[in-house]
Amino acid sequence: MSLTREQMSLEIIEAGRFLYGRGWSPATSSNYSTRLSTRQVLLTVSGKHKGQLGLDDVLATDLAGNSLEPGKKPSAETLLHTQLYNWRA
Repeated sequence: MSLTREQMSLEIIEAGRFLYGRGWSPATSSNYSTRLSTRQVLLTVSGKHKGQLGLDDVLATDLAGNSLEPGKKPSAETLLHTQLYNWRA
């Protein structure tokens, strides 16, 4: 059984809260991602507090790091994430 996009986003949100709660990811530092499909990735958006993430704070990009959602800005670390997913393809 595969997870829905919403379920995957909730997993990212929970990871952010977990890591922030232990002091391992202060405020807006770090970004988290997961592979959505063979050509898309879900990532946390730029500049959001990782202990306070919501569904609107997760966006989809293609593997070139381009946002697939108007008005949502990928983080500076997006290309690092997408390169790792490209490498693992």
